[in-house]
Amino acid sequence: MSILYNTALDEKGIGGKLRLYFSQVICVINGDDIYFIEGFINGKFEKYTNNMLYVNEKIPIMTAFSHFCYQNTNNLIMVSDLQGCNTLLTDPVIHSVRQMYYEQGDCGQEGMMGFFASHKCNEYCKALGLKNIQYKENQRIT
Repeated sequence: MSILYNTALDEKGIGGKLRLYFSQVICVINGDDIYFIEGFINGKFEKYTNNMLYVNEKIPIMTAFSHFCYQNTNNLIMVSDLQGCNTLLTDPVIHSVRQMYYEQGDCGQEGMMGFFASHKCNEYCKALGLKNIQYKENQRIT
C-alpha cells in the first residue's frame, strides 16, 4: 500500500522527496523456536497514530497515508499504528471491516472510526482527493 501511496504522491507532484517505507522483517525458524528480526532503526523514534484515537498531525504525510489506505480499499482496510523514524515505519496495524487480523491489534470499524474522530484532513488528503470523513458517535463508517 505504501508503494501505491508514494506513486499517488508523485502523480500529484506533492511530497517532494518524502516517501513512506516499512522496515523489512525476517522470520527465522530454528526447531520449535521462531524469531522475527528487524534491522535497527537509527534516529528519533516517533509515534504518528495508534490503534484508536491518537493522531499526531505533526507530519501530515503519515495520517494522510491511513486515510489513503481506507479510501483506496473501498473502506475495507486501514493501515494504522504508524511509528518509526522519519519516514521509515515499523510495526503497523491493519484495521479491517471483518477484523481479519484481530490478534495483531485489528480493531475493525471501531479503530477506523477512532482514527477519523481525531484526524483532520490536511494538504495531502486534499491533494489526493480524499473524502473528508465526518465521524459521529455510534455511527458506522461507510
